[in-house]
Amino acid sequence: MALVNVEQLQVTFGEKTAVSAASFAIEPGETFSLIGESGCGKSTILRVLAGLQRQWHGNIQVLGDRLQPGMRFTGALRRNV
Repeated sequence: MALVNVEQLQVTFGEKTAVSAASFAIEPGETFSLIGESGCGKSTILRVLAGLQRQWHGNIQVLGDRLQPGMRFTGALRRNV
């Protein structure tokens, strides 16, 4: 099971698309880098994974829990993230 699994992540701010169709998986023990030029959406992806950016579309699982757009992290997920 992947620790993080992101499929077709999309984040928009009004008319501006910050992230479009991002997909990746991070397996246990794996080292992962998120690289790209300035303004390409790296920080926005990390904000979604940290639960700070709640408006997004796509499928995301973190530590076995499926994230829901618009919802706050609670319980074990909040502690572990």
